[in-house]
Amino acid sequence: MGGYDELLAHFRAVGKELPRSKEGLAAVDELMDGHPDRAALAKLVRAIGMFYGDVLTHTIPGAHWIEEDSPCVQVNRTTAVSVVFVAERRLTMGIPTLMQNYAHVLEMVTSET
Repeated sequence: MGGYDELLAHFRAVGKELPRSKEGLAAVDELMDGHPDRAALAKLVRAIGMFYGDVLTHTIPGAHWIEEDSPCVQVNRTTAVSVVFVAERRLTMGIPTLMQNYAHVLEMVTSET
């Protein structure tokens, strides 16, 4: 779906790529843990959420974007992930990390099958 050009630009500016994979999520977690300017990072929260959603839709069979008040990804019959909310919580609370959230989503998807 996109919507994270600012995040890609940030990574390119420091000479890094941002793969649409769990490795990309780990790179974003590292960015969030080590970024000294929280206000600047807060400006990237929506982009981080959109990136997380794209990782979900590209790595989980059948996951797809759905229309709701905020961007969500339907990951199985009963569960949708509010991806911007996940990013906001990661910024404000620190946990769960994107990797931890991703692992939890994978567990839910696996347990359903």
